[in-house]
Amino acid sequence: MSDISEITPDARWPQMDRAAEGREWFIRKSGYLYRPDRKGYTTCPIAAGLYTQAEAEAEERVEPATITAVHASEYAAEIVRLRDAVRRFDFIADAG
Repeated sequence: MSDISEITPDARWPQMDRAAEGREWFIRKSGYLYRPDRKGYTTCPIAAGLYTQAEAEAEERVEPATITAVHASEYAAEIVRLRDAVRRFDFIADAG
């Protein structure tokens, strides 16, 4: 899978809903992804913020040597792997 549109959003993955708003881009700085609203960094794409292409590219221009605008599809396999790992624990939510 290489297309972010193939990843189905649901209540456990609210960040994915932002893709419908054109927010399909990560901002990566020195290997770390910006969290939502540019508040910190993470290595986990699920915890990362999603930005518009214009927002990501504008941030990239600030420090082109260390900041890169990255389309979320580059992390599709990792996102699916993480989503599937969490789904193993659906029985907890179903029991409550």
